[in-house]
Amino acid sequence: IHMYRNEVKSAERSFKLAQMIYPSAVTLDALGCVAFKNGEIKIAKKYFQAASQDPTYHNAIANLAVVYHSQGDRKGALLLIK
Repeated sequence: IHMYRNEVKSAERSFKLAQMIYPSAVTLDALGCVAFKNGEIKIAKKYFQAASQDPTYHNAIANLAVVYHSQGDRKGALLLIK
């Protein structure tokens, strides 16, 4: 809800707490989204890469492709989503 309301700091606190209580690819991906929204591209990339290690969770791969594309690496982005 915090992200939809553009309450990025509150969202980050909530996702970090959730990750401490119950670590998951979903919360790592969410933290990557927060970092990306804050312009922290390297941090976002690390979160998305960590989340993409879960073979059952695919959203992080798409988000990682967005990071690559934002850095001008269109080829890398396309390789991820194929």
